[in-house]
Amino acid sequence: IMMMAGYCSPTLAYSQAAYGATILSFLGGIRWGVAVKETSLLTWNHMIGSVTPSLVAWLGLLMPYTPLTLTTVMGGVAGQLYYDVLFEHYPAWFKGLRVVLSMTAFLSMWTVLVLY
Repeated sequence: IMMMAGYCSPTLAYSQAAYGATILSFLGGIRWGVAVKETSLLTWNHMIGSVTPSLVAWLGLLMPYTPLTLTTVMGGVAGQLYYDVLFEHYPAWFKGLRVVLSMTAFLSMWTVLVLY
């Protein structure tokens, strides 16, 4: 909408960042669920790794300036994608899906950041 109008709405930009933060929190929840299901993964590293995306998303939303929010959430999405692609307990189809969906979310937020 903003791209077609040639106008950046700060409210829509922040809404996009908030949606990205929601996705990032959800990704941490997936990792938590896998770790709880497989008792061999119930380690501090896996538990911290599953909570970190939500904390990054939350900190991003606390940023006082929308471009900082977008940048923080984008970094979280990219970092979580990297972490998930290396995670051996996810099936190949899920990793492929994660790449496509994370890149879509990342590029969507990047577009809003450029228009801001």
